[in-house]
Amino acid sequence: MTQAEIIQRRTEQQSVIAQELKQDGFTEESASISMIKANIGAIGTSLPFAILFLFLFWIITNISGQEFINYIKDLFDETRLFGLPVVLVGFASIPVHEGLHGLGWHLFCGKKWNSIEFGIMKELFTPYCYCGEPLKLSQYYIGLLFPFLILGLIPSVLGLVTGSIPLLLTGIYNIFLAGGDTTIACILAKYIRTNSEKSVKILDHPSECGCRVFLK
Repeated sequence: MTQAEIIQRRTEQQSVIAQELKQDGFTEESASISMIKANIGAIGTSLPFAILFLFLFWIITNISGQEFINYIKDLFDETRLFGLPVVLVGFASIPVHEGLHGLGWHLFCGKKWNSIEFGIMKELFTPYCYCGEPLKLSQYYIGLLFPFLILGLIPSVLGLVTGSIPLLLTGIYNIFLAGGDTTIACILAKYIRTNSEKSVKILDHPSECGCRVFLK
């Protein structure tokens, strides 16, 4: 099945869901952005975390900037096959990242894993995880930020506690990898205080980064 056919199928399925929600008194707002805008926004939402953890690491370990740079250079020394372990960790983080999205969302889906889809947007060679059921705002947030927490924040904090540069770099890398997610989280933040749990339903957008918001 082509990407266009997949999007068409999702759109048709969502039209039924959207109609049911609207009949139940919900109105719709969009909280989606293009992949290009998501990647740009990722820098703005990820960079502050990276700077914060690097600064804290420097304060806690008292490591010099040159020592830090030398360590990174050593990772890519030719005797280490040009940083092969680093590259492998980086590539492995991508499917794990998407798997964590699915794991977080499937917990709240009536059809569990049958409502979760994984794939790659061939145009931008971007992997994705898609949830086909509407979720409460808090439930959507859990799946949305699960990779940021598990792969980003936790390794970064452990890197600070143990003084481990590899853990710190792994965490920071995954924080940037979750930049699109944190961008969407910021877009959805306005619905946290203004609406109760029962008055907000979130449905993944069928083709873009982000979601459709239904308010009651």
